[in-house]
Amino acid sequence: MKVPARAAAVAAGLALLAACSPSEEGPATLAKGVYHAMEFGEQAALGPVDAADGQEAVVFTVAEPVRISAPCRYGDASLRVRVTIKTGTDPLYVNQLEGLFGDFPGDNVAIESDSGIVSTADINTTCGSNVLGVVFDTNESYTLDLDLDALSDSGTLILTSPRVPDSGWTWEL
Repeated sequence: MKVPARAAAVAAGLALLAACSPSEEGPATLAKGVYHAMEFGEQAALGPVDAADGQEAVVFTVAEPVRISAPCRYGDASLRVRVTIKTGTDPLYVNQLEGLFGDFPGDNVAIESDSGIVSTADINTTCGSNVLGVVFDTNESYTLDLDLDALSDSGTLILTSPRVPDSGWTWEL
């Protein structure tokens, strides 16, 4: 896994990734100073997921990005990422979800190119993204398309949390 440039100070915390394997312990949830390496289609979560008591957390999956034929604004590569979300019973985690995918999700998404250059991915509604103005509620399902104006279509997709500094999830493009 590549270490995002802005997370270099927490490199020691990245060693915890092996202990947080989503396939062995359920969905990867946020922990301070940890970026969870994910596979596209694998579940991630905000908060605890306990099947015995019902789903309390927000669970989401990120599908593998598809290339959009024409860049929407300025990037050399425009990528569409589909995010499928199921909210649980706890409004606290729904509020955290709004921090990730609310009105300005572009602040939380970046692409690190193979050469190590990190650029914020510009979420673009003119290409068909359906994220602006979404109001999330408990016990609901959502499908969001994020259209990213990215400078590169290979490297690492990074989703960071505004609530927990220096943490989030990464996917290899």
